[in-house]
Amino acid sequence: MDKKAIVERYTQDHYSLNKIAAEYHLSVKTIKRILGEQDIAVRDRNALNRKDLQYDTLYSLYIVQGKSMKEISDLLKVSKSTVYNYLVKYSLNASSLVYRLK
Repeated sequence: MDKKAIVERYTQDHYSLNKIAAEYHLSVKTIKRILGEQDIAVRDRNALNRKDLQYDTLYSLYIVQGKSMKEISDLLKVSKSTVYNYLVKYSLNASSLVYRLK
């Protein structure tokens, strides 16, 4: 097992833990241990996918421009539920949110 190659796959090639584990026929737990031995922090996969929608952006798109949640989700490349959750968080026209979900 080439630990240096595993570290390179993760840090330089940005392979996922699952992809590296499959390539080297090892478990994800083993890959995590190897990375830990080299003091390499494992990436938070949720942080990579998480998008922070700003109040000003949503206000402009939803309130000013009158775009639907579907239009906003397509434009910002997030799910409709993410748009909905941020609209609720920012209390943007909460009374019409249920209507616009349809």
